Amino acid sequence: MKKSEVLITISNVLKAEVDENTMKIDVPSWDSLKHIQLIMEVEEKFGVEIPIERVPEIDSVSVLLKLIEAEEG
Repeated sequence: MKKSEVLITISNVLKAEVDENTMKIDVPSWDSLKHIQLIMEVEEKFGVEIPIERVPEIDSVSVLLKLIEAEEG
């Protein structure tokens, strides 16, 4: 996984510019529906499976990046 590819994917789903420091609260389009769409897109595109119990913890791009890295092992 390239971090830049993940950032582009997140930006495309949220229709907003993001970086590693972007918080969910800072992106108006990052609502509950976009949250699920984002998880699904990341899982499909990067071949990872984010545990459902971890999904509510994702409150920033950096947390999502760490979860992807952990799942890639």
